Amino acid sequence: MITPPFSAEDVREIRRSLAEDPDVGSLPCPVCGALMLTRAVEPRPDVPYVRRRIRVVCPDCGRSGAIDRRAGPSG
Repeated sequence: MITPPFSAEDVREIRRSLAEDPDVGSLPCPVCGALMLTRAVEPRPDVPYVRRRIRVVCPDCGRSGAIDRRAGPSG
């Protein structure tokens, strides 16, 4: 069975969680509530701009995705 990706609303919820608490080690899954596994996505050298992204995977429900970390007021 293929696990569906996070929905657009799920991604917004993950971004809200990151804005409230930037500790990516304690991100709850917006679908099932389990703590997600996270890893920084390394910038590609062939891309002229830098995107701050993290890869998130929920070990319980199996959903995953790459989330852009938007800069807040402090950068």
